[in-house]
Amino acid sequence: MGSMGEDYTFIMVGNLFHPKSVLSQLIAMKDEEDGAPLYISRVYDSWLDEGTPDERALWPAHWPLERLRAKRKLMTTVNFNREMRNLCVAEDSPFPETWFKFHTAAEIVMKDLMVASFCDPSATQAEASDFKAIAAVGWDPKAGMYRCLHAYIRHASPGGMLDACYRISDDYGGPMGIEENMLKDFLKEAIDNYALKVGRYISWVPVDHRTNKEARIINTLAYLVEHGKITFERGHSDQDRLREQLVYILNKTVHDDGPDALEGAVSLLQKYCFVPVSVGADPDFGTYRSGRPDGFRQSFGRLH
Repeated sequence: MGSMGEDYTFIMVGNLFHPKSVLSQLIAMKDEEDGAPLYISRVYDSWLDEGTPDERALWPAHWPLERLRAKRKLMTTVNFNREMRNLCVAEDSPFPETWFKFHTAAEIVMKDLMVASFCDPSATQAEASDFKAIAAVGWDPKAGMYRCLHAYIRHASPGGMLDACYRISDDYGGPMGIEENMLKDFLKEAIDNYALKVGRYISWVPVDHRTNKEARIINTLAYLVEHGKITFERGHSDQDRLREQLVYILNKTVHDDGPDALEGAVSLLQKYCFVPVSVGADPDFGTYRSGRPDGFRQSFGRLH
């Protein structure tokens, strides 16, 4: 098309239904000499800044957020994202949407779980409003099942993230894993200051990640999801967003903080033996409540 004449203009409008569609390939084409995009393109998303304080609809007069949410529920996430958001890299996902299995709060009441949580700070000190993710997972030794109990995937300051860590730790018990390199960077001081403010530490467990994050997530979770060995609860906390991030784990435009936290919690349960926690449903809070477990090492000690 670039050879059809001086000042020639070609405009193509459509949806990116597949990463190998004509439109997708035109957008991806590069100049052979300098590697710059060969064609000027603009990809629109009907749902802007989802999950942030600036969340809004691209076309609020015709497609307000309420209508978009209802449409996604009707179409399922992958179909909605392909047709309404131009997110089409899911066909080869290691976590197809049809693999996910679910539990209800009533099922969790019956179980005695071993619980671990993991926090993915996903930021440097300067990135105060980047996505933060926390996942709480329970292991049911009788059923041989992992249960995703809670997911927190939000834009938050370090202080807001620590508020969520303490709240989740109090709600579910068990240790809270965190990436060790973040402690060496800036979080150690933030954790100490927060503990001084509230008068206690929670059971922090530093974890050293040295492998590729994407490969680590897939290697740990793909088998469990495919064979229904980890279950989720629809509409609970940020679990819907967590599942969407898993489906689009290979799409570089979609955040992977939630899957990273989920993998961290599951890995803690796989590597260490923790004390069972009796879990019950609390209808007033729409979440699970657990007794406080004993016997966990306080990785940062206690306040005196």
